[in-house]
Amino acid sequence: MLRNPQIFHFAFHAVPHLPELLVQGHQSAYFGMFYDVLSADPARLTPARRASYASAYSDEAALGAGFDWYRAMTDDAKLNAETADGPACETPLLYVRGDRDPTGVEPYLRGFRAAGVRDVEAVVIPDCGHFVGDEQPAALWSALSRDHRQRKAA
Repeated sequence: MLRNPQIFHFAFHAVPHLPELLVQGHQSAYFGMFYDVLSADPARLTPARRASYASAYSDEAALGAGFDWYRAMTDDAKLNAETADGPACETPLLYVRGDRDPTGVEPYLRGFRAAGVRDVEAVVIPDCGHFVGDEQPAALWSALSRDHRQRKAA
């Protein structure tokens, strides 16, 4: 996933100091581009929600912490590869994403399994892009609140 051109921002956000320099003061426009491109219906990310998210990253330290998540991905991938042959991860994992998210669910499921996750279930939310909690909150709640143990018994 780190080399997928559809998610170019993973590499950009990992560059030390550059994204902070270019995004600081432009959070609304920068993040707004992602809301417009990665959502099934950009109107679902209301102006109030967009302003709230931009405000959360208005502080330089918060913005840097957000980019640091991407900076850690290369090391995280290395650790996953190093431990994949070790004991399996038996903790159940529920992976939720929208059906209009451009990268699809299968590459992520393969990655989880390759990292040793044995019990992974995907729920794909219809009419939804990347921002599941904002785009389809009721469907997300339904996916999170149902008893996923039943699928093992079936």
